Amino acid sequence: MRPQRLCPLSLRLVLIVPFILQIMGAVSLVGYLSFRTGQKATSDRTHIWYRTAKQTGQTRWYPIYKYVVISALLS
Repeated sequence: MRPQRLCPLSLRLVLIVPFILQIMGAVSLVGYLSFRTGQKATSDRTHIWYRTAKQTGQTRWYPIYKYVVISALLS
């Protein structure tokens, strides 16, 4: 006669599911933080070029500014 289980969950399931959820949570958090950092860096870089072009008042900065803005919009 087989012993009856008190709980229908297997030990394998109890050990694997929390581990997988923890890994998915860590990967998601790192991905989100990386995305936010990239967005902020792109925004700051665009802002610096715009401010520099505005302060110097020279049109030679415009192609560089345009390149930075287009690259920021595409990424």
